[in-house]
Amino acid sequence: MSDSDAVTRLNSVLEGRHLRAFHSERGARSRRLFLIVAYLGLGSCGGDDGTGPEEPVVASVAITPANVSLVFVGEELQLSAEARDGADAIVGGTVFAWTSSNTSVATVGPSGLVGAVANGEATISARAGGVTGTAEVTVAQVPVEVVVSPRLAVLGRDGTLTIVAVVRDAGETEIIDPPLLLISRSPDVASVDGTTITGIADGATDVVVQSGDVTDSIRVIVAGDDGIVVDGRSNIFGAGSSVLPPMNGSPGILPPGVSFLAQDGQVLTFSTVAGAVGCCGSGGGTNGPDGSVRSTNIESLGGISGIRHDGRAMFLVGVFLSDAAPGSSAPTILNFSNADDFTSISPELGQTFYIGDALTGMGSGSIQEFVVPDAASRLYLGFADAIGFSGTAGYYDDNIGELIAKFTIEQR
Repeated sequence: MSDSDAVTRLNSVLEGRHLRAFHSERGARSRRLFLIVAYLGLGSCGGDDGTGPEEPVVASVAITPANVSLVFVGEELQLSAEARDGADAIVGGTVFAWTSSNTSVATVGPSGLVGAVANGEATISARAGGVTGTAEVTVAQVPVEVVVSPRLAVLGRDGTLTIVAVVRDAGETEIIDPPLLLISRSPDVASVDGTTITGIADGATDVVVQSGDVTDSIRVIVAGDDGIVVDGRSNIFGAGSSVLPPMNGSPGILPPGVSFLAQDGQVLTFSTVAGAVGCCGSGGGTNGPDGSVRSTNIESLGGISGIRHDGRAMFLVGVFLSDAAPGSSAPTILNFSNADDFTSISPELGQTFYIGDALTGMGSGSIQEFVVPDAASRLYLGFADAIGFSGTAGYYDDNIGELIAKFTIEQR
């Protein structure tokens, strides 16, 4: 082998070793890179246990407001709840389960809206992550309206009346067993004890009924031992006047009247109408409240209407007026011929109406109701008289006797 061949062979051997070494080193670098990528890949998957990051743990729940007062049935209030973790950081996106300990007092919706149902106390709870927060709710209705019944009452001396008061809250729900305080403006006329009024002496007074900060009143008239006296000479056409209007014959006397508070939906009823009256002096005989068997057809006078009844005369009548004086034009005359057995009637202001004994039958039957005009604030009782009970009113002074009436006006 020549020197040049030996050199060539040596170079070939060295070159092969170099290539093997290069590939060996490159393989090692490739293996190291694979391990690094694999490790990083595992790390990006959340660690060796594969469970991912831990969710925040709810440590406390608080409700705002923590104390709630509701003052009428149906009132609502929105509550809010907040969850915090052990580091007192707010846990966002928390869903709460809302409950009430007493749904007969207060309810709560899925968003925390509380509603009042009835007076009492309830605990509202908001629960999340096994932790509960609470708020205390008190429902206590506050009176905003009190309506007394009756509105007017006629009592005899020592007579008693127990009033009824309906008290409502701002949601117009009635308050059960509300606090009531009665105050008599004139205790020497009528005294009070609880919800009972007692007649003491003749006169008139108002009894104030208070519940919370609101009041109403009842007009009480104490008249004799039994009630208001209606003299047989009481001229119904003098209602609302200080003097009797001019008329044929003798005008009699002004009719007795009572005042009360004008209000919608009131009804007049009589508990007693008794006594005897007569026309034409002592020789003409007497009759009870329903009158005698003869006919009546009397004309209107001024702002007070006349009245007709083809089968009765000298019966008790009434008329409602407002605070204004009667006008010059009267309403339509009512005809009670074969129609005095009504159960209810709605006369207009200034329209004379049949009362008699205020029962559907003669001395018996159901109590009749007289619907009070909304604007009425006065009631007068008397008789419609004329010569022969026909034509122009008058000729009262020969009438005799009296009737006694006890009645109430109440809201229905």
